Formats: sequence, structure tokens, C-alpha cells
Amino acid sequence: INAEYMGFYGMSSYETMEMSPSLACNSRCVFCWKHPGTPTTAQWQWQTDDPKLLAHLAVASHLSMINTMKDVQGVRPDRFRKAQAVKYCDFSLVGESLMYPNMAQLVQEMHANRICTLVYTSGMLPQPMQKLSSVTHLVLTVAAPSAQLMRSTGRPVFEDYWERFTASLDILAAKPYRTSLRVILIKSWNDTQLSEYEEIVSRSMPDFIEVKAVIYCGRTDALDLTNNVPSHQETLDFAGQLCTLPYMSKYYEVACEHEHSSCVLISHKKFKINGRWHTWLDSDRFIYLAQQGRAVIKTEEYVAPTPDWALVGSAGQGFDPEEVRHKRKRRNARQSTAGPPVLPPNGEDLDLEDCDEA
Repeated sequence: INAEYMGFYGMSSYETMEMSPSLACNSRCVFCWKHPGTPTTAQWQWQTDDPKLLAHLAVASHLSMINTMKDVQGVRPDRFRKAQAVKYCDFSLVGESLMYPNMAQLVQEMHANRICTLVYTSGMLPQPMQKLSSVTHLVLTVAAPSAQLMRSTGRPVFEDYWERFTASLDILAAKPYRTSLRVILIKSWNDTQLSEYEEIVSRSMPDFIEVKAVIYCGRTDALDLTNNVPSHQETLDFAGQLCTLPYMSKYYEVACEHEHSSCVLISHKKFKINGRWHTWLDSDRFIYLAQQGRAVIKTEEYVAPTPDWALVGSAGQGFDPEEVRHKRKRRNARQSTAGPPVLPPNGEDLDLEDCDEA
């Protein structure tokens, strides 16, 4: 799970299971870290497993991996015990989760097993997104704020990609449960179009905007560590500048930061209750409501207070003071003489590898 989610939403990584119901994706985002061998396609073309079976096998496989860490030096026994009960399922490992035809049913299976759900999507599949009647937290990734930049940054396989994305924005606005936009910030590429981002926010009306600096994964054909990766301060400055625009300043405010993930959380002001931020989710409350058979669960029904250490401007910049941070000194670091390539000028297309299209 994204490390910043502990501070932003109160989700501990040791109680979280990551799962990919679809290894395939319909985009080739320049910032994606997935294995290059995973398929890119416009439609599902594989055997469709039963969602109940998937939910069972996912938990069993997750616990099998967790149990290999028993008695390993450094593993805290209290957290190892807590990890035996999966509390959250993060559908974001690789691929586009909404490509799996029974995604809505899989989400319900997780809730039936007392597991909260986070579903990520690139916004290319609005119809399956519409079918998600009850999700703990729905996250829509914003690869770029305009059609031209989306083409060269998100690199979707669909010709009508922008229409699909904007339709997903409208669907997000109508969801009663927690929603986020996740802006992947690439320095000197998609970090200056503030008014376009404001238009996306005003159309989708999310509960949160997660501004995440792109992470250089060590091997990529598109990103340059020196020129394209923002610092945490640059990410924080971008979020602050975005919140000065008219619509943003009326409804949103920078709430949290997580410096060591270089991520900033902008929250809707409705989550500041009696002067205190409530960006954390009450997972037990959500599961209780879900298992009551509620057709609609509203965001405000499962909020919890955000601790001071997670707030923007805190002494640890979002690092939990109960944790111990280990920093390893790099020795004999190798430097490439050629260096990785740089993104092309804004708006120019990158060459796509061959992919299956419907």
C-alpha cells in the first residue's frame, strides 16, 4: 500500500493486502512501474474467475506470504499477529482493476469478509466504474489535466480516451462514498497547468486530491531522475498554489503531508469538523454499515480524526513518531555516464509499443 496512506487515512500497511484482479491495463503511463511484460489491451479477453473464489485465494495467498516473515529479525510480534486479519484490500498492484468483469461483486465479497476496499482506476472504463455501488475509497488517477497531455503521458489505447476520462469525472462526482483524485506530478511536464487541474476538481468534486511526486524506479524509458522528479517541497508548493485558485480556495485546503513519500493531501473543507481534520476512515464503522446491507454509505458516516503528526507542517512532516525511521547511507553509488532519456516537450507523443486493441 502507498506509505502515505497511514498518515492520510489511518491505513496500516501490515493490515493491508494488495491485489490485482487484472494484470492487463488499457494505458501505458510514462510513470508506471509495472513489469513490461504485462499485457496492454482495450478489453478483457481471458477466463473470468469467480469473485468469491478470487477473494478467498487472495487472502490465503497473502497470509501465506505474511507467514514466511514469522520470527524474522526486525518483525514486530504484535504487528505480525495483527497482520493475520486482513483489514484493507488495495486493488492497485498492477493493471486496471475495472477490466475484471466482476469487479463490483469482488468488492462486495471483500466487504462480506470484513475487508475495506480501495479501488484505483485510470478513468478509461466509466461503465464498470458506474457499477461500483459501494467502495470504501475510490481513487481516480490523473495522469494529465488536458487531452493533449493525457495522450502523451497516460498513453491510453482508446481513441476516445478524453471522453472516457471526463465521463469518469462525472461518475466520481455522484459517488456518495470516499473519493480521491491522485495527481502524479512530473516536474517540467504536468506541473504548471493549475487552471486545468482546477477544472477537473470542480467537475469531479472529490473528497481528496492526492498530489504525488513521480517516483523514479531505476529503469524507465521516459523519466529522468534529475529533470522530472519533483522534490517534496516542490510537490508541497504545487498543492499550495492549486489551493489559491478561486474554486479550490472555497472548498479545499492542504491538510496532510508525507515527506518521505513526497506526497501531499488536499482535503475538502467538510472534513475539518469543529476546527479539526477528519481525513482518517473508521474501517470498523464502514464494515458495520456494509454488512447491514446498506445500499448507500455516505462519506461522512465513517470518518475519524486525523492525528497532529500527519498534518501539514508537523515536525516530522507526516512521519509517525511511534515508528523508527532507518536511513541507509549509499556507498560507492554508480553513476551512469549517459543518463536516462528525458521526456519530450509538452504535447509531443512518445512511441508506443505494440498493444492489442479491440
